[in-house]
Amino acid sequence: MKIIFDYKYKKIPIQPVDVGHKFGYVISGYDTTYLSTTRFYNLSTWTNKANNIAISNIKGTYWENKIYIYGGYDGAHRDYNREYDYQNDSWATRQHLISPRGQNESCDNLNIDQDNNRIDEYSSQSDAWTNIYNNTLNDKWQISGWLKNQTDYYWGQSPFHHFNKTTLTVNTVSANLARNVPGATTLNDIIYAMNGQNGSTYTSDVGSYDHSNDTWTTLTSCIINGYAHSGFNDTQHVFLAGGQNGSGRLNDLVKYDTSSTAWSTEQDMNGDVKYGASGQN
Repeated sequence: MKIIFDYKYKKIPIQPVDVGHKFGYVISGYDTTYLSTTRFYNLSTWTNKANNIAISNIKGTYWENKIYIYGGYDGAHRDYNREYDYQNDSWATRQHLISPRGQNESCDNLNIDQDNNRIDEYSSQSDAWTNIYNNTLNDKWQISGWLKNQTDYYWGQSPFHHFNKTTLTVNTVSANLARNVPGATTLNDIIYAMNGQNGSTYTSDVGSYDHSNDTWTTLTSCIINGYAHSGFNDTQHVFLAGGQNGSGRLNDLVKYDTSSTAWSTEQDMNGDVKYGASGQN
C-alpha cells in the first residue's frame, strides 16, 4: 500500500493504500510540472477522470467508500485533505490536516506525520481531525506501505513499524528493505514491496511481508527497475506504475501474478508520466 518522499524536496510518489479490487487509480504527481490528473485503470485500459489539484508527494487512502488524499508538496508543504467520490467522479476539499506535510503515511482514516511524531485520526461525520498518538517515530522519508487489520497498521522501511490502534502503541518488527522508496501495496493481508533505490543503484528487488508470522519472503525480481512507483492490486495481481530510474521518469505499468510468481507488461499510461503520484486500488 502506499510511496514517498526522497529526503528533501524531490518530487517523488507515495505508495498506495488498498481500497478494494478490480480497479486502480493513479492520482496527481509530477512530470516537468505538478500534475492534477486522475487516471483510472480497469485492468485493460486507462481513462481520464475528474482532475484533482496539481500536487505531488501525496498520500492516499480509502475510507467509507471514498478516496482521501492527505498532504502534498507543490513547492511548499501542504495540509490538504481531498476527498474523491469515485462513484460520481468528483473531488471535494475537507478539513485540512493539523499540520502541513509533504511526507506522511495514511491508512483508513489515520494520518502518520513522522516529522512531527504524531498520528491523527479523521472523522468524516464531523469533518475534523483528532490527535491520538504523540511519541517518537524514527522512520522518516522512507515509507514503503501499509497493511490494515482493523486495529493493526504497518508501515516503514528499516525498521518496519506496527501501530496498534486499540492500545495506541508503536513497536518495530522484522524488515529486509535496505533501500529507499520502494513501490508497495497490500493484497490478502500481505504487503508487497517492489524495487527502490540503494545508494546510486535502482533495484528490481521484490519481497513480501506476512504480519501473521512477522516474516519477509524474497520474490521474483521485477522486469523494470526504479523507485518512487505507485502500486495497486486486484484479487490475484500486484501492479506497479510510473516512478523513475536512470532513464528518467516512467509511464510503465507492470503486473506480478501472485500465483505463478511471474511478471508481465501491461498497457502503459499512454505517455502520461506519473512520478510522485498516489496509487489507489
